[in-house]
Amino acid sequence: MTDADASKTAGRLAAVAAAFMIANQVAGKAIRDALFLSTFPVERLPAMLTAASIVSLLVVVAASRVLATRPPAKVVPPAFLASAGLLVVEALLFRVAPGAGAVLLFLHMAAFGGVLISWFWSLINERFDPRTARARIASIAGGGTLGGYLGGVAAALAGDHLSSTALVLALASAHAVTFAVLRGLARGVPDAAPAALPVLPALLEGPRTVMADGYLRTIASIVLLCTMAAAGVDYVFKVRAVETWGESDALLRFFAVYYTGLSLLTFLLQATLSRRLLERVGVVGTASALPIVLTALPALALAVPSLAAAVLARAGEASIQSSWYRSAYELFFVPVAEAKKRVAKLWIDVGADRLGDAIAGAAIAIVVVVVPEDRIETVALASAVVLGAMAAQRLRSLQRRYVGTLAKALVRRADDLDLPANEEAGPYTILLSRSGLPTAPRDATAPHIPAVSAPADLPDETPEASLASADPARVRRTLASHRPMPAAWAETVVSLLAWDAVYVEALEALRSHPEGARDALLRALADPEEVFAVRRRAPRALSVSGTPDVLAGLTDALSDRRFEVRYQAGQAIWRIVQRDPSLRPPDGALVPRIVAELAVEAQVWASHRLLDDHEDRRSDLVGEVLERRVNRSVEHVFTLLALTYDPQAMRLAYRSLDAEDAHLRGTALEFLEGTLPAKIHKPLLAFVEAPARSGERRPVSAVLADLVAANRSIALALGDPDSAD
Repeated sequence: MTDADASKTAGRLAAVAAAFMIANQVAGKAIRDALFLSTFPVERLPAMLTAASIVSLLVVVAASRVLATRPPAKVVPPAFLASAGLLVVEALLFRVAPGAGAVLLFLHMAAFGGVLISWFWSLINERFDPRTARARIASIAGGGTLGGYLGGVAAALAGDHLSSTALVLALASAHAVTFAVLRGLARGVPDAAPAALPVLPALLEGPRTVMADGYLRTIASIVLLCTMAAAGVDYVFKVRAVETWGESDALLRFFAVYYTGLSLLTFLLQATLSRRLLERVGVVGTASALPIVLTALPALALAVPSLAAAVLARAGEASIQSSWYRSAYELFFVPVAEAKKRVAKLWIDVGADRLGDAIAGAAIAIVVVVVPEDRIETVALASAVVLGAMAAQRLRSLQRRYVGTLAKALVRRADDLDLPANEEAGPYTILLSRSGLPTAPRDATAPHIPAVSAPADLPDETPEASLASADPARVRRTLASHRPMPAAWAETVVSLLAWDAVYVEALEALRSHPEGARDALLRALADPEEVFAVRRRAPRALSVSGTPDVLAGLTDALSDRRFEVRYQAGQAIWRIVQRDPSLRPPDGALVPRIVAELAVEAQVWASHRLLDDHEDRRSDLVGEVLERRVNRSVEHVFTLLALTYDPQAMRLAYRSLDAEDAHLRGTALEFLEGTLPAKIHKPLLAFVEAPARSGERRPVSAVLADLVAANRSIALALGDPDSAD
């Protein structure tokens, strides 16, 4: 089975597991709320919420110890089986002590439900690389929302016909099925466990890791603020529900219908827009929908004090939280180091969430005592508006940290795989194979120039006359014997760049006196009527200079109609900047050139080749071994990207595209999308990720016509200089 097939199978298993898991959660919430509020007055709800939060935090402490010593693949499936067993015990308890059963079920759903969901997503995060996770996350979350809808329907239909015991046993069966499915999914997850830690350090490692990492700390603060805001909305929603329906069987039907409708709305949002949002506005932009809703809808409920407004506010928050926000939120953790993620994610998913519930529950309990009854709902909703706005502000600061975490993941994965030593892993055929064009190997070594035994110069023959001779051996000897090259020779030696037999020595001569040769080289480079061989070789001679006028001339050459001139100009700028970073082009100066390179038709883009095979033209961007098989258009674009953005990160991302490790490639692609503006990353990634078209081949004549029309270097390479010029 290929990696792609295995990934698809794992995605399907994860979607099925998510369906049964969320079906249990949605039906369980409806059953939990109805049984608790039918047994106890609504005034007990804040105290119960606080108690459940405390129990949940204790469970998080214990659960963090488990993941500190064992990987999710070994822990998550058995945890769902254990939950199913506990639900069976609670079902039996309803027969003898309904009140105790209602309390225990409430605690179970509040404390263990969150831990199990967090562990499930930890398993998913370790199974997929960042890029694949983004592609699969919508379908996995969609399976969960579909399961939630079916769970709500089942609770609504069964509420009038089944006993409390039977309802809870149905919840147990859902977790039992989840256990069975997750066993299959866990087989594809690496099971290397972290080193065992002493008990106390393991228990403290999670909070300490979160607080020490700015990225994780920001995520935790967002979870805390959103949870507190949602708790205020939830309290108003339930108060108005009890006031409308009373403490009767009608309340169970109301909650069942509500959760069913909520699941349907969530499923529609997930299925229709979640993936589009991730593609168009990114991970952080998609997650921002939740704090926006938490700011706007509670404000509406303040203005319209009714059950309908409360339902809208609560349903809007819950549906966005379970669809768009959940899809983006889980992607936040994919690039985090596994050892760090295993101890920190649970504390954020459940710890921060339950801490928010506890703080909100305590605050509501105080408000109920000290605030007049007719003002309680106003205070709760106003607080939700403020907290939602604060969460939105925190999310805006997360984008930079997310991209930085992706960069760290890229470096970490490359180090783990020893990427530089793995350059021989396989041919660089990502782009050429997908374009349908051949990928013939090229020899990157310097051309062999045979030694020529020539007589010494005649006594009356000047060096200038030797340079003008038709004898390549005499020209080479003259150039080699005059270092540095006299400035007066600049024009003549520049013209020698067009002579294949001596251009290597001409290059060295021009480099030996960069100041004297600079003006002649810049004039030749800028002159569109100059011989093409001179223009494509001039940037190499200029690459040893380091002056603003040389940089300006090379930058102008990036707009040349000939690809090889553009390519060599980019390589020359790269070498200059490597020697003197102060000469780096201004921010954004090369972006229009990158956009223009990416606008070329895909098959033409993949066809670009270099006409010279001199070893000097090897790119420092890729290294000597990988250089032999790269696609020149891709290399040129990444050279410009490295001159515009972080050069080390872009170099590593470029090299990662050829890695055999799917996780490394996915991390690189996600990093590029998070770093580059849409006008760059969309055409670049669309080309890199485009699937090969099976069975669809264009006529050779049509391909060649496009190639010649788009790039005259092709015509020259085919031996037709007239059509090239």
